Amino acid sequence: MTCNKRSLWDCYHNIVFTATVCPTFRSFAIITAANPFSRLLDDAHNARRNQSFAASLSIKAIPFCEITGKSPDNSWQELDLLLQRR
Repeated sequence: MTCNKRSLWDCYHNIVFTATVCPTFRSFAIITAANPFSRLLDDAHNARRNQSFAASLSIKAIPFCEITGKSPDNSWQELDLLLQRR
């Protein structure tokens, strides 16, 4: 699935989320530090951004787990963090 600026909302609207563990949070938010403002970065840069973000959450004692956000056809995916809302 290719997303351009015109269809970006449709791409976001159709994201599929998968997790290797079942989150137990009753209220949560899904956030990523990858590809800020839909600007594509390389995998290594995105990994560093997400690691830094996860470290900040840990310091602040905000519970989170990793999930994957992806297109329905699996042509695109990125790491997301599911954060417990307070």
